[in-house]
Amino acid sequence: MCIDYESIWDFNDPEQSESKFRAVLAEAKTDDDRAEALTQIARTLGLRRRFDEAHETLDQAASLLSAGSKAEVRYMLERGRTINSSGGQVASRQVFYQAVDAARALGDGHLIVDAMHMVGIVEEPQAALKWNLDAIAFAESSDAPKARKWLASLYNNTGWSLF
Repeated sequence: MCIDYESIWDFNDPEQSESKFRAVLAEAKTDDDRAEALTQIARTLGLRRRFDEAHETLDQAASLLSAGSKAEVRYMLERGRTINSSGGQVASRQVFYQAVDAARALGDGHLIVDAMHMVGIVEEPQAALKWNLDAIAFAESSDAPKARKWLASLYNNTGWSLF
């Protein structure tokens, strides 16, 4: 099952997105598919500041995923976002570094840029600027359209880092 999760998302309405991800979860055929859907449900919960529920949902996902899968990278990203959003910026760094490594091993340009972007958000200013610039270089040279879609966010983050 290959779901384009980014096309399902409505970041202005995480509750509506959650219901769509729950429908995907109900149709999932494999543990990795279920785990991947759960990561996105957790993200909707984190965006609504329901951090305990988000972590519980990520725990469910962790019990299903296999090493080296897209679900594993998404799990790391959402665990890191939940930790960061609940006040654990420093604690989230290691999770995002692991996500970068796992995404690179998988070779998924979109997830590589997403993970690099998150490191750029949680790192100290000088390191953040370097991560943003490296993410921009990666996205600009990528053949993956989803990787290139990150450029506006990366340019914005870099501008704020320089400001």
